[in-house]
Amino acid sequence: VVHIAVYDAVALAGGELRPFYSDARVPVGTNPAAAAAVAAHRVLMELYPSHASAFDDALDETLAGVPEGPGKGRGVALGQAVAEQVLEWRSADTKAAARHAYTPGDAAGRWRPTPPSYAEPLLPGWGNVRPFALPDPAAFRPPGPPKLDSPAY
Repeated sequence: VVHIAVYDAVALAGGELRPFYSDARVPVGTNPAAAAAVAAHRVLMELYPSHASAFDDALDETLAGVPEGPGKGRGVALGQAVAEQVLEWRSADTKAAARHAYTPGDAAGRWRPTPPSYAEPLLPGWGNVRPFALPDPAAFRPPGPPKLDSPAY
């Protein structure tokens, strides 16, 4: 999500690349570095709010290297707009991933927590999330594991 927002901000500001998703309007002279920095910052703040201080510092440092003027302001506005579009587009990802709960078990073939932390399953519903570019991921689904009573297992 971060990289799509950054790419789209740069693609739109530079005008030479086709954006992946975003369709924000871009005035001439928009600074691509400012657009990329703000797009990354906005998405990262949404996804990892506990790291806000580090993200703010990185944004300030990056924007300090961008010359003051209308291009910088336009870049900031573009980065924000692109980030909002991408965040809205992917807003259902967390809910989709949460639709699946997994309860470990002791039966053969069931996943079990492993040492040293014996942590809970991480993102077991990730397969419910809509792909970024594939219309139907079923075409790429690998065959299932061997039968539990087979020699291969």
